[in-house]
Amino acid sequence: MLKAKFDGLLRTIKRDKLSQLILTLTLLHLIPIWAFKYFPSQDGPCHLENSYMLLRYFDSDLIYSRYYDLNIAPFPNWFSHLALASLMILFPPLIAEKILLTGYVLLFVCSMLYFLASVDAKSRSYILLAFPFIYNYLLHMGFYNFSFSFPLMFLTIGWWFRRRDELKPRTILWLNLLLIWLYFCHIVSQLLAIGSILLLAAAYNGLRVRRTALLAASLSPSYAFPIYYILSRGTARGARWPTDKLLSYFGEIGSLTSYDAREYWVGKALAILFAVLVVYTLAHRSGLFGGGRPRLKLRDAFFALSAVLTLLYFYMPDSMSGGGFITSRLNLYPFIAILPWLSPDVWRPLKRLLMGVALAIIMIHLGFTAYYYRLLNEGLEEYTAAIDLVSENETILPISFNHTGGDSLRIGLYLHAAGYYCIARKGVVELDNYEGATGYFPLKYKPEMNPFLIMGCIECMTGDIHPEKYPVPIDYVLLWCPKDEFPAKGWIEENYELVLSRGRIRFYRRVGSAARGSRAAGGSTGQSIGGLPNSSP
Repeated sequence: MLKAKFDGLLRTIKRDKLSQLILTLTLLHLIPIWAFKYFPSQDGPCHLENSYMLLRYFDSDLIYSRYYDLNIAPFPNWFSHLALASLMILFPPLIAEKILLTGYVLLFVCSMLYFLASVDAKSRSYILLAFPFIYNYLLHMGFYNFSFSFPLMFLTIGWWFRRRDELKPRTILWLNLLLIWLYFCHIVSQLLAIGSILLLAAAYNGLRVRRTALLAASLSPSYAFPIYYILSRGTARGARWPTDKLLSYFGEIGSLTSYDAREYWVGKALAILFAVLVVYTLAHRSGLFGGGRPRLKLRDAFFALSAVLTLLYFYMPDSMSGGGFITSRLNLYPFIAILPWLSPDVWRPLKRLLMGVALAIIMIHLGFTAYYYRLLNEGLEEYTAAIDLVSENETILPISFNHTGGDSLRIGLYLHAAGYYCIARKGVVELDNYEGATGYFPLKYKPEMNPFLIMGCIECMTGDIHPEKYPVPIDYVLLWCPKDEFPAKGWIEENYELVLSRGRIRFYRRVGSAARGSRAAGGSTGQSIGGLPNSSP
């Protein structure tokens, strides 16, 4: 069965130029992931670090359990951590990350094709407008769970749309499972998927209100998790962006820009392309080109869906219930949601021109991405130059005075890059692990070991922290782009020796810590760390 389907797919690709183009573009979008050692993101190293610790948490010869507690509550963010931890059983962490991201790219392309074909197979060519969304700001921020949730949301909508006449138990079961998977990726995409399905169902069912109500009731198992999350995290809201900023960011699809201000021009060009197609489709649907009286069709519901998602973008605060970057996330959805609505019957010369422009945008955006991956890998090699100086079961305090290092416009690449030290040596604990301080990731700091509560604002780029207050000695201090003077400098120079100075990194080792790796479980019998026994619980 699978072989027959695979052979059929190969035959389709051989005779279909669009399929060949999509396959080529997909392979091109995989190259930046595999061509460089590091995937340059802000939070990615932290996800690798925590997934690695999750996998080895119960190893009795490692010190993870002295600093962290397991957090097994049903919060979002589980997907990428479980996926990475599982892949690390077979592959080194950096390779595991590349495999995960490869899966993301393939899921993105397949989901967009499935979503478009669910409405009209003739709309497949509009996937070219979706390709620039693969490498977006949220992915480069290292929001891997959200990145998976974005295409998965449209896959889920497309899956329901194909079965919109069914209310069979099996269909409802699979739909709920997809929505629950979405939750464990990201709650925003899950809630939007539920709302989108109900909106489309209402448009399709019309006066058959009871049928829409039954669908809403049948999805109730998927409501439990977001209700739990909101009740446990509260509904505190942050500020909303100013209207002028919202308008300009929307007009340039700002969430496609990560590293360079010139990327905004790529987003503007793509936004203009969307606008041209929207105007053309409105004219076509009004009967301007073909005559006749305009009639509403089911695909017009996707225009309404895109409009609702746009209103949410302008209305929602930028943070809520402990989650942030909501505006940047919402910036992506309206553009994908409107794709099935765009007219597939575009005048052929115009369509070729527009698709040519789309291809140029794709390649320019991908070019920016590859260029900065190479540049930022050089910066990460500089940041990780001291890895060989660190042994197992030691601690590092990273202090960054410039999170972008002057290399990137929006991505704080060096904020959490100390995670690479943790995956290179077993048992290494770094004390700027933001995930451990949030409460909605698989590991959380023990209260008495939480450096964010004890030392002050570690990530403020001022050096005004108090490492002397930490309950156990810190083996290493890593300074990135250090200032000539900062409050903690005197204490560091008094208690640590400089063992590496290269470019923007200064790496200090604690004076008197002669036995490297001495805090492995057999190396310091009888001692305690912060009042905690050495043996794992």
